[in-house]
Amino acid sequence: MKPLHAMEDFKRDISYHVQRNDDLIVLSANLKDRFHDIRMEIKEGSALEAKDSKRISYDKITVSSPVLNIPYLKLTNCQNVQVTNCYQAESIPLFINEDEKSSDIYVMNNILPGTTALTNKKGKNIVVQNNVLK
Repeated sequence: MKPLHAMEDFKRDISYHVQRNDDLIVLSANLKDRFHDIRMEIKEGSALEAKDSKRISYDKITVSSPVLNIPYLKLTNCQNVQVTNCYQAESIPLFINEDEKSSDIYVMNNILPGTTALTNKKGKNIVVQNNVLK
């Protein structure tokens, strides 16, 4: 069986919308990225960082050598983020570091036996369900 390329399971959907507004034509684009079944080795900083993004889904992510005392996921002005089915055994005080501009964060079905806290609770509308922690 051929080994998978590292980004083979990465998916991006792009949709465009054209709207006429008085004498103007407005073109807008929406991106939808999906990451799953990812295994990473991180040497510095957070494993995953997202900034000014919407509709992000992190599924089945494990970091093989996490940086100690650094959150795995850093969110800056992100909306509608799903973090699901992740496994991380290492000891970590905080899993997701989100800023106050981030919202609609869903953290569900993760197994994180070494994690003390899932989020720093700065974001708005954080939904936490069925996670296993310390």
